Order: sequence, then structure tokens, then C-alpha cells
Amino acid sequence: MKELKRYLGHFLPHWPLLLFATVLMSLMALVPGAVVLLFEQLLEDILQNSRTDRLGQIAAAIGGIYLLSGGLTLWRTWLTKRIAWRVTTELRERLHQATFVLSTDQQATTGERISAATHDVDELQYGVSAVVTAVRNPLTLLVLGATAFYMAPMLAPWVLLLLPALYFPARLGGRLLRNRGVQMRTARAALMRVMQEQLVGRRTIVAFGAERAEMARFHTVATADKEAKVRMEVERVIPPTLVQAISSIGIGFLLWFGGEQVVLGHLEASQLAGFSGAIVLMSRPLAGLSEVWSLLQRSLAALERVYETLDALPAVVSPEQPTPLPEGGLAIRWENVSLSFGEGPVLDSFSLDVAVGEWVAIVGATGAGKSSALKLLCRERDVDAGAVFLGGVDVRDLALTKLRSAIALVPQSGFIFARSIADNIRMGAPDASDTEVEAAAESAGIASFIQGLPDGYDTLLNELGTRLSGGQAQRISMARALLTDARVLILDEATNQVDAPTESAIIDALTLQRGKRTIVMVAHNFSAVRNADRIVVLEAGKVVESGTHAELVSRRGSYATMWAAQEGTPCP
Repeated sequence: MKELKRYLGHFLPHWPLLLFATVLMSLMALVPGAVVLLFEQLLEDILQNSRTDRLGQIAAAIGGIYLLSGGLTLWRTWLTKRIAWRVTTELRERLHQATFVLSTDQQATTGERISAATHDVDELQYGVSAVVTAVRNPLTLLVLGATAFYMAPMLAPWVLLLLPALYFPARLGGRLLRNRGVQMRTARAALMRVMQEQLVGRRTIVAFGAERAEMARFHTVATADKEAKVRMEVERVIPPTLVQAISSIGIGFLLWFGGEQVVLGHLEASQLAGFSGAIVLMSRPLAGLSEVWSLLQRSLAALERVYETLDALPAVVSPEQPTPLPEGGLAIRWENVSLSFGEGPVLDSFSLDVAVGEWVAIVGATGAGKSSALKLLCRERDVDAGAVFLGGVDVRDLALTKLRSAIALVPQSGFIFARSIADNIRMGAPDASDTEVEAAAESAGIASFIQGLPDGYDTLLNELGTRLSGGQAQRISMARALLTDARVLILDEATNQVDAPTESAIIDALTLQRGKRTIVMVAHNFSAVRNADRIVVLEAGKVVESGTHAELVSRRGSYATMWAAQEGTPCP
């Protein structure tokens, strides 16, 4: 009941439209009864009274009723579909918002998230159909039952024998569709996951000649998706088919019994015809009622994963009463920070101070904890122990929006959106002027390239920036960060996969920011860090060395060893 209450709660904000749709459905429910009554009058005039003077009027009335019914159906369809797509749009937006609220560790794969936000949410529209069916069909049955009783009171009680035909098929159909819904959801998620992987990894697949193997993999999940869909659609019609079959048997019995009553003179032929028309028309709403539970179960099965995401508590949340950031430059401090992902500590009592306007580079072997330290600063995760301070304030006491607007991040591979170059650079500063965008591009060393394009800053980029080289994409990412007014600039291995000219351009851009912003960079290429004010060496999550490039080389410690290995020279 709690699950159903939550489900129907999606539609409550739209109760005025639902109420109006219900009124229209009530009017539509009168149509079958009115047609049966007119049909009975038509047969009575012809068979019993041999009258033809009212045939035109009755025929016109029947035509007018069905014309009115058609108009009401169109109106009701417009209303219910409008409600359905409003509700699904609202739920889709809430689900997509969770993408930005939940941490990466709390989320499913990209393909599964896309499947949930599209296919699974769309299943909610069946709830409107269920509501429509649950309201309209009982009213229709009530009208037709009353009509049947009016036509042939002696036969009407036998109609009650048809009611058990509703319960058992509905129970069976609900159970079948709930199970099939879960299977179809799982199959569709697998299909979306494989499709997303193969589209993103197309270049690797082609380079290794793996097209045939990947197509075989895609065929497997596509076939599973097809089979799940077919089973769902076949089993969806089982309940109404059973209802119609059982109803047909009951109707046959009533016609036989009614025919005997006509022969005995206890019933008029026109009454039997009208009664027969009423109970024949009852089979459709009876079958429709059997679908109500099935429709709800189908929707509930699809929404299980949606609710799992919506009910997940974010691992990182803003405080109820956030502390404001101080004005001016911002210092950074990691104080006795420990962090583990369940397989031993990534950071172990890690402490580091970065002064206002200082440029600090963090180096170390893979897995030393460099990027993890940056994630804690940006609150992509929270510490297991210790604290991280920005401007003297624990980052957990800052509003997430204020924290992240104070930090500009340049990741290892800057993401390029399928938008113009200018829009890509404006990602963190949507109100920036063209002049400011151009200045940021100039600082990042990408302006001359952009100006050489036919459409300049209005050039539309392909998804994932496939029209750009890796160095060009990284410089645009750098320009994006420089355009913001963030007081802290973070580079997370931003120079690791670029050529020497691009690395030089990025270092030049950082040099221009020296003293203006607090800069923390993680890098594997030691040529990129030698100009930093201070270099910090991490080993097993702890600081083991700290100093300028020259100081560290002269100490002949870990840094000097790594520097010599990169340079291909003996350790000094």
C-alpha cells in the first residue's frame, strides 16, 4: 500500500486536470448505455410495432452520440497524455538532478543511468492509463449493468456471475508483468550500457580490429532486450484475453437462457436484444479492469531502480548553516587527513599547507594519493579522519556551491561538449563577455588556433571534442578554468597526456596566474612542475619531501631519483 501511495503521489499535483478528465470519462461512460437503449427502441419499432417514422431520428441520435463520444475521447486523451508527460518530465528531471548530487561511487554505469532516465521513467505514463481505466470502466460497467437490469430484470442477476472473471486474471497478470518488468528493465539497461561503451570506445575498437567481437556482444544484449520486450507484450494480453473468454462463456449461457424466456413469452425479443447488447459491451470494460493492476505492476517494476536512486542519501551534502568563505586569497590546508577505499589507506595522516597565492606541485608514484587529496578539497569525497580547510574554514562547513565556485578544476582530460567553442569556454562563467572569453583563450595559448577556424569561437565541436587534438581540447579546458573568478586553480594531471608545446602553453598560463590565485597541480611530468614555488613528494599517502626543484634535486632523495629516471640521466 505504501508503494502504491507513493506511486499515485506523482499525479496528485495535477489533480485539477485529473478531475476534469474524470468528468469527461463519466460522460463517456454514459455512451454505451444510451446506445443500447436507442438500439432497443429501434428493434421495438421495427420488430414489434412495424414503425419506420422514428428510424431516422434514432439513427441520427446514435450517430450523434458516437460523434460526441469521439470528441470526448480526443479531449480526454489530450488531458491524460498531458498529465502523463508532465509527470514523467518532472520525475526525469529529479532523477537527472541526482547525477549531480550523488557521488560517482553511488551511481550506476552511464548506460544504466540513461536507461533509467528514459525507458524506466516513461513507464510511469501507464499510471495515468491505470487511473483512467480504474475510473472509466467501473462507471461504464455500472451504466451497462443498470441498462441490462432495465431491459431484462430476470436475467440481470446472472451477470454477477461474470465478476469473478475479473479478479483471478488481474492477480495473475499483475504477478507476471511485475516479474517481466524487472527482466525487461535489466535487459534494456544492459543494452544501453554496451551501446554507451562501444560508442565512446569506438576508436579503440576499430584500432584493435575488434568490430566483429563487439558486434557479437551487441547482438547478444540486443536479442535479450528483444526477447524480454516480446514476452512482456505477449503476457500483457493474457489477463484481458482470459476475461473475454470467460465473459463469452457467460454471455453464451445468458443468451441461451434468454432465448428460452422469449419462446416462453416471458421476455420480448427487443428486450433480449438490448440486454444482449449491454452484456456484450460489458466484456470490454471488464477486460480493461483486469489490466489496471497489470499496468500498475508494470510501472512499479520499472520504477524500482528510479526510486533506489531518488532514495539514496548523498555521501556529500551541504551543511544546514554554512560558514561563509573569507574575502581575498584563499589558503589550503590538509590536516592529518586519512582516506581509504576499503583496500588500505590511500592517504595516511597526510598534512600539507598551501599559502595564499602559492603554486604547489604534488608528485609521486601512481597510487600515492595525489588525486585523492584534490578530490577531498573539492569534496568529491569526505575524509575518513582529519580535515581539509579552505581559507581557514573546514570544507565540510562550506556550502557546496560556494566551495566549488571558489575552485576551478582542469582535469587530466578536459571534457568537450557538443557546443560551440565559446560555449565550452563559458561553462563556468555563462555570463562572460566575448572579450573575456577571448582573453581566457589567449592566456591558455589556444586563441590563434580558434581565430584560424572559419567560424572562430562559434565553431561547433563534435561530441567529446573529436574535431580537436588532445592538446587543443586541454587548452580549451584550461581557458574554461581561467575564465572563472575562482580563487583556487587545481590541475589534476592536466599535462600528462599532452605534447611539449601544449605543456609549455599550460605552464605559461600558470606563470601568469602566479600570486593571483592559489595553485595546486598534480603531475607526472616533472618538466611541468619545476617552475612551481614548491614541490611536494608523496609516498604511500604521506609527504616525504618538500622544496623547490633545485633543493629537491640537490638532496638526492626520492624526487631526485624520479627526476633522473625521467631525464634518462644518472641520479645526481
